[in-house]
Amino acid sequence: MNAKAQEVIHNLLNGNLEDAKEGATYLATITIVQEAETLGNNYNEALLMACYLKGIIPFEDYCEALNNRKPR
Repeated sequence: MNAKAQEVIHNLLNGNLEDAKEGATYLATITIVQEAETLGNNYNEALLMACYLKGIIPFEDYCEALNNRKPR
């Protein structure tokens, strides 16, 4: 468990986007993905989180991709 990655993910989920993106600056993308999976997200959700947090995709794409996923 990576406490910093966990904090970043919780900030993202709670809407603290600036804090989340700032915290993600010092984390490896794979660390964010692994921690998101540990917290119960599937790989695709975890990868979307990491891509948004690392500035690879904009927030709108992140939201749309999460909302357009098929039910489990």
